[in-house]
Amino acid sequence: MTDKTSIFDHLGDRWRQPLTKDDVRDFLDPNARERYRDIPYRRSYLFHGAPGTGKTSLTLSIAGCFGLDIYAVNLSSIDDNGLRNLFANLPGHCVILLEDVEVVNSSSPEGMASLTALLDVVDGVGDGQVLIMTTRHIELVDGALLRAGRVDVKTEFRLADKETIARLFWLAFGQEAADPLAHEFAGKVPELEFSPAEILSFLIENRRSPKQAVDNVAAWMADIRSERKKGRV
Repeated sequence: MTDKTSIFDHLGDRWRQPLTKDDVRDFLDPNARERYRDIPYRRSYLFHGAPGTGKTSLTLSIAGCFGLDIYAVNLSSIDDNGLRNLFANLPGHCVILLEDVEVVNSSSPEGMASLTALLDVVDGVGDGQVLIMTTRHIELVDGALLRAGRVDVKTEFRLADKETIARLFWLAFGQEAADPLAHEFAGKVPELEFSPAEILSFLIENRRSPKQAVDNVAAWMADIRSERKKGRV
C-alpha cells in the first residue's frame, strides 16, 4: 500500500500540482534572481479548501521535490515575539508553512499572533524563501493578507470529483486489479461531498479487497453523514 503523501503527490488534479510545482521550479531557477531585479525575491501561495483536500500534502511534496526544509508554524500557539523571532532566524532557501491563517485577525486574543505581526513577517519573507499559507475558509481571511504583493498565487483545493474518486481507487489497489471496479465505486460516491483524505482512509480500511470496498462504501457514507449531523466530522 502506498503511503498517503505519495498518493496525494500522484493524485492532484489535471492542473493544480503541475502548475504549482512549475511555478516553484521557475522561482528557484538559478537565473530567477536576475529577473526579480529590484523587487523582493520571494514567492507566496495561498492554498484554500476543505480539510483533507491535499493542501498540506502538496506542501510536503513541493519541499521534497526541490530538497527544501519545511518550517511549519501553528499560528494559534505563537505570540508576536515568537513569530518575529522565528522568521528572523529562518535559512535562505526553505518552505515556510503557515496553516489556518484565518485564525489571525484584527481581534486575535492576547497571547496569540496579531494581524499586525503576521503582516509584518509576510512582508519580510527573505530572499529565496517560499511561503505557503493554508486556510479552510478563505472568506474569513483578512483582506489585508490577501492583497497583491502578499499572496502571489491563490489555489483552491476541492472535494473529490468522479475522476479523483476513481483515481484514488486505482492508486489504492493497483490499476490492473481494481480497474473493473473503479468506475463502479466512483458511481456510488457522489461528487464534491467527500474529501480525498476521507475516501483514502476508507479505502485503506478495506485494502484487502477492492470488491469489499465497493460493497461497504454505502454504509461508510451513511456513517460519515450521520457523524456530520452530530458535528463530529
